Amino acid sequence: MGHPEYDRLTLEKEYHRDLAKGLKIQAPENYFLDSSHKKINYNWRSSSELIYQDWLNKLRA
Repeated sequence: MGHPEYDRLTLEKEYHRDLAKGLKIQAPENYFLDSSHKKINYNWRSSSELIYQDWLNKLRA
């Protein structure tokens, strides 16, 4: 499921931070739009919002 609480840039920052440390890591799957790792595929936003809305609704019930 990943991290629905992450904003658009969180995973990108972690990825580039770890690369700068010299860690041998792979780019996150389906996160970047191409191999340049500069454009983000931010397609999880609506799903993330629904998860939190549902959670808040359950707390109110």
